[in-house]
Order: sequence, then structure tokens, then C-alpha cells
Amino acid sequence: MTVATGIHDLKVQESFTQVIPVAKALIHPDYNPREGHIRGDIALVRLEQAIVMNDKVFPIKLPTRDVDVDMPVVVTGWVNTVLENKPVTALQEIVTHTISLRQCKSAFPWVDKSIFCTTATNWGTGPCDGDSGGPAMHEGYLVGLVSFATAACETTYPQGFTNVYFYLKWINENMLSDYMSLPY
Repeated sequence: MTVATGIHDLKVQESFTQVIPVAKALIHPDYNPREGHIRGDIALVRLEQAIVMNDKVFPIKLPTRDVDVDMPVVVTGWVNTVLENKPVTALQEIVTHTISLRQCKSAFPWVDKSIFCTTATNWGTGPCDGDSGGPAMHEGYLVGLVSFATAACETTYPQGFTNVYFYLKWINENMLSDYMSLPY
């Protein structure tokens, strides 16, 4: 498994692009996709070497508060858009808005505070099924990770995100653990 940074167009090799092997991965203990719902859909990775930061590659901040209803969230991913029906080589970006837990539960009764949902405003512009793990950002903070969406990238049906704020304690505890430590 590898992590690639600084890639915005698959046809262009930029000088700041880095591809680094993953040394260790830690999956959240609650993650069990066989249960029929997705709780704990989050993992931490430790890379074999440090990422070189620059003006194009830099860390994103972890959230300091939970998401609000109707919060605009920027989601990026590489999945083919339904409207164009052709391979995508450039990173796709959409803005979607969070909905209430009650609205999310009406579509997915098993959802709890570890997940938030969004809906988009234009058909075919929501996160797609293959965007899983991609970032959901608000004002420079990583608020969520794409967890589940429809294959058709629908916008009238909610899309689910792992709520990063809900997992901050687990993230912080494990980032400092001996398991995740590696000298660079």
C-alpha cells in the first residue's frame, strides 16, 4: 500500500508529487463492514518516510468542533462523474451541505453521531461509491471521510461520512502509541 501526495492531474507529473509506502496501518476496532452498517470506518497509517512539505503539499488540520447542520463541506475524489461518463484524470471537487442526524437516520436508521450525512444541490455531483476514504473539508479542517454513497452519485439521497471529530480521542491516543511510532 502506498500514499500519493501532490497529485491533482493523473496526466501531469509534478515535481512536488510524492509516492511513499505505508509501513503500518491501524484500523479502528469498531470497523466491521459485515454488520450491514459502517461504524469505525477510519484508519491511521504510518509512512516509511516523512512527507516533504511545501506550498502544494501540507497537512490538513483536525477539527476542533463537531459539524453543524447545513455546513458547507468540500469533498474531493477521483471517481468518474455520472454526467460525463468518461474516465477522470483530474481530481474532482464538489461542495455539499451537512444535514441533521434525524434526516440522516430517516435514510439510514443505524446512523449515530460517529457519522454525518450530506446532500448536494445538483444531480450527479455528490460523492460516488468509489470515493470512499476521500476527504470532506470545511475551512481547512478535515471534518469527515467519505464512508458510503450511491454508485450513481445521487444528490437527493444522503451520503455518509465518518465524523473525524467523533474519533479525535482515538486518533490522538494512537498517533502517540508505540505501535504507530517509527524513526525517520
